[in-house]
Formats: sequence, structure tokens, C-alpha cells
Amino acid sequence: SIGAYVTQVLATDLDDGRNANITYNIINGNAGEAFKIEPIYSGIVKVKYPVDYEIQALYTLTIEAKDGGSQALSSECQLTIYITDINDQPPNFPVPTPINVPEGTEIGSLVATVTANDVDNPVLQYSFTPQGNLNDMFTMDRFSGKIRLAKKLDHEIKRNYELELQVTDG
Repeated sequence: SIGAYVTQVLATDLDDGRNANITYNIINGNAGEAFKIEPIYSGIVKVKYPVDYEIQALYTLTIEAKDGGSQALSSECQLTIYITDINDQPPNFPVPTPINVPEGTEIGSLVATVTANDVDNPVLQYSFTPQGNLNDMFTMDRFSGKIRLAKKLDHEIKRNYELELQVTDG
């Protein structure tokens, strides 16, 4: 989150007085200015703008430490920051298409396979919503998304079935 503490870098200077005052600055690798050092004398690295694992999972910052001398001396260090992935993206179904199932289809026959996408988590579980499978005409494998016929279809009794599905990502 913005303003969150990440870490602290530290440089030392054997000079006295103003010459020993060290300021820190990120001079490279700070894509999108995601991080800042605040206050500049502290070496404390904080989050400046939101970071997202799906956009950039790794930052390698070059940090300069500069003393307060009239002819300032400096040194650099590399700081690698690994962004932790959190489950911040919901799974999504593609736009559904109608499926035609002949009346004489055998019970247990595969009628469809649904798939959803989730950039955070490839392990998804599928199910019908509470009202999404009236009369339990179909079954669904919660891991594969395979939908099978559970009861005989009778075109004269009911011509269309509308299934409502849901997917969770762990």
C-alpha cells in the first residue's frame, strides 16, 4: 500500500559535521516511480505508488548515497525488491455460447466443458449457482468444468435449459 515501509539502506561516512550528512536517492530501476526514500536522510524505502505483481514482479533499484561535502562524494548500491502476488484479480468466464443437446442423449454424456481465466491463480473450482441447475438436470466436475447430462431430456416437456455457473479461485 502507498507509504508502506519496504526496507532501509544504510551508508556510513567517517567525516565529521556537514561532510558526514548522507542523503539517499533512487537513481535507476524505479519503473513508474513506484518507490521513494523518505525522509531523504533516513535511507527508508517506501512504496510511492501501488505496485502489482501482474505488471512487474521485480524491481532492481540503484540507490545513491551522497555525503554533504562541498565536493560531494557518493556511493551506490543495488536493492532488489520482489513483489508478492496477492489474489487481487477475479476469475472470469468468456462469453457463453448456446449448446444444442439432442433429446436422445444418454445420461452421463459430456455436453460441455467450461473454462474460466484467472491471472492470479490457475487452480479454479466450478459449480452451479444455487438456482443455476433447476431439477438437477446436469452435473459438473468442479475441477475440470465438464458438464454432463444427469437426467433424460424430453423436448416436449422442456425445450431450453439455462445454467448459471460460478467459479472460485481457491
